[in-house]
Amino acid sequence: MMGRNIEFQTEHQTELPRRTFITSAELTNQFKLPVLTVFLYLRPREKEIPHKYDDELPTPTRGQTLQLVAV
Repeated sequence: MMGRNIEFQTEHQTELPRRTFITSAELTNQFKLPVLTVFLYLRPREKEIPHKYDDELPTPTRGQTLQLVAV
């Protein structure tokens, strides 16, 4: 079983990777399930959507990698 988080975006937001990490962690903690987050862009993009974000957190943790798939 897996939780799902669906978000609708009209444009790319630079805080997206960090916000996704925090939201996923909160949902995982609340429901005790892994979470799959899906972003739906409501407007066509001029630039290609990045396939991956790397975010190094300023803590002893490993950071995060957010992989994106355009459909």
